[in-house]
Amino acid sequence: MRRREWARQLMQRAPDGPRYGTPEWEALPDGPEKVAAVVRAAECWFIDGEQTPLRLHREINDLRAAYLAGETDGFHARRDAWRNGWSRPELLAAEIEAEWREWVGGVA
Repeated sequence: MRRREWARQLMQRAPDGPRYGTPEWEALPDGPEKVAAVVRAAECWFIDGEQTPLRLHREINDLRAAYLAGETDGFHARRDAWRNGWSRPELLAAEIEAEWREWVGGVA
C-alpha cells in the first residue's frame, strides 16, 4: 500500500481529532485519534517538503520576471531619452557643451 493511501485511511479513523501537539491532543489516551493526528502532521511535513522545490522554482521565476521587467523599463527610458536628444539637436548641443565645460574645468 502506498504511503499516502495508508495515511489517508489512518486519518479517516479520526477525521475530527485535535491537531498534533495541542493540549487537546496531549490529553487524549493512546489510540487511533492520537495516532491519526501524528500521521496528519507527518503528511503535512512530507507534502510541504515535496512541494518545496517547485515552490522555490516559481518564486525564483517570479523574481527573475520582476527584475527583467524593471531592466526593460529602464532600457526603454534610456532609449527614449537618447532618441529625444537626437531628435532635438539643441538639447544634444547643450548637453555636449555642458560636458565639454565640465571636462575642461569650466574654461571655454
